[in-house]
Amino acid sequence: MRRRVTQHLDVQFRRSAVARTEELNDSVAVDYDAEDQPLGVEFLNVSSGIELNRVPSLHLDRFGSDRL
Repeated sequence: MRRRVTQHLDVQFRRSAVARTEELNDSVAVDYDAEDQPLGVEFLNVSSGIELNRVPSLHLDRFGSDRL
């Protein structure tokens, strides 16, 4: 069986126009809408692992406890 290598992963919380993107590091970016609410997270180079120490804990206060 061949191992599938994934280089890109998008996690979308909701659909809306992206107003800005915050790059947390070379492999992680968070998209925000015009009201500065998070829309999703983009992970690059995921086949080598995902570092979650700043995602989403850096932004949990923006989601609201009813969304977790």
